[in-house]
Amino acid sequence: PEALRVVAASATKPDLSWETPSGWKETREDGIRLVTFTSEGPKEGVVCAIVSLIGDAGGLKANVVRWMGQIHMPLPAESDLNEFLASLPRTTTRAGWPVTIVDLTSLPSAQDPLAPSMMAAIVEVNENTIFVKMTGEQKAVRLNKTEFQFLCQSLTNQTK
Repeated sequence: PEALRVVAASATKPDLSWETPSGWKETREDGIRLVTFTSEGPKEGVVCAIVSLIGDAGGLKANVVRWMGQIHMPLPAESDLNEFLASLPRTTTRAGWPVTIVDLTSLPSAQDPLAPSMMAAIVEVNENTIFVKMTGEQKAVRLNKTEFQFLCQSLTNQTK
């Protein structure tokens, strides 16, 4: 409860816009989420949310460790975790904001297609961090990887 209050207090509502990926349905604000998406049709089975927090929200390693815990994924050895973090792909959004993509389906412990999995993006925008987090069964997360990347790249600060 206290951790949830801290997170809610650091939530921000930036002037952010995006393009909804084909085959995804958009639902606006829910708690600290700016938007929630669900996949439909042949790629159904994922939920994706965008949240904006003040500051770095704990940093890359702390968030990845927390996300692994959320999907009950065993933590790799410290050296393997550091190697994974160093290998994460980095790109930019349409607005030029730096993005780090965290694909937990790529880890050796994530090979069960029915196990819970996650793909997340950490987007740095001024003094805020925007998190795009997609969850579902590993198979569904992998099937929606292109849509997830499209959504992350579409982020901009222009009004919709």
